[in-house]
Amino acid sequence: MYSTQYRNGVQGYYLSQSIDDAIFSQEMPPDQSHVFKSFHQVQDLGELWSYYNHVLAPALYPVTCNAKEMKDQTCLPTINEVNVVITPPRLFQLRMKPVKCIIPDHMSAKYNQGILTKLASKPCFPEYALGIPSTEHRFNTTLLPDALSNCFKHKPRKFGYSVNGDLVLSGYSVAGYECRLPELMNVSSAQFFFHQLEKSNWIDDATRLINIEFTMYNPAAGLFAVVRVVFERSAYGILVPWRDIIILDIDRRNKPDYLKNIATQGVLITFVCYYLVQLVTEYIAHGAKCKVSLLFL
Repeated sequence: MYSTQYRNGVQGYYLSQSIDDAIFSQEMPPDQSHVFKSFHQVQDLGELWSYYNHVLAPALYPVTCNAKEMKDQTCLPTINEVNVVITPPRLFQLRMKPVKCIIPDHMSAKYNQGILTKLASKPCFPEYALGIPSTEHRFNTTLLPDALSNCFKHKPRKFGYSVNGDLVLSGYSVAGYECRLPELMNVSSAQFFFHQLEKSNWIDDATRLINIEFTMYNPAAGLFAVVRVVFERSAYGILVPWRDIIILDIDRRNKPDYLKNIATQGVLITFVCYYLVQLVTEYIAHGAKCKVSLLFL
């Protein structure tokens, strides 16, 4: 019965591949590195912002957004021009509360005082699994543009689809600092948004997870895709890329093979019911002898 369901096999695979090719396997600008780098090779914050500006933004947003498109509100982000992003991308991050830095006592006698001053000049933030998530930002937001102000506010979500990454297998919290990119943007305005976010130090030493997620729809195949662009950040300063593409087929009644699938399932259900009746009849007729065959089932 499960195998006869419309599992988005071929169409779901090609939709997932088209998304992967557009935003995850795309090479970052060659002038940024002398070796091939894509999403999967991003390791530091400089490369993260370069990926946002030079790969993600151009893949999602149109080069121009004319007055008619602005008026009709049709200047929406797309992937490969046919997969429409139906909700503005959501930016999300998890931050940790600072802890006391570990500085052994013998260092004060053996090492230069300047080293101790350097170590004590910045707060220390633990790994996500070893500390307490922060709910209060520690930024000076007085000069922030209005479009960025929400990015520095903690949202206390209780339900959601959490990230199970490579560094934290148990999953991250769904509550954190989040905001959405403004609607009706083009490539330049999206890059300017990311540039302003970078200048505002939205990501710093306290950050342990950065996620951009959005939902897109392909009207030709009638399939939704939930896309998540995730970077986990270790206390050691490196980034671990992690991505997720979930294909959803919500309204199957509009599919051309919907009635055929229903008919096939009906036939299978009939045979399953017949088989169950046969099993019960044999058990009543043969008693304990039938238990052995049931165990093998």
